[in-house]
Amino acid sequence: MPKFRVRVTQVYRVEKWITVDVEADNADDAIEIYASGDAPCSSRSGWEDRWELQNEVVDLA
Repeated sequence: MPKFRVRVTQVYRVEKWITVDVEADNADDAIEIYASGDAPCSSRSGWEDRWELQNEVVDLA
């Protein structure tokens, strides 16, 4: 029986999020401080993510 090479291409949608505490006078200032990069860096271990397969295509390679 002959063999055929196939290529599988998967497209994902990925969401990543982290929750951090930012010292500020109010919520709007906290967002501004974090967005401007003035808040302490968050460790990579605190990130959560969700992967959702959007599409899969199988073709001859």
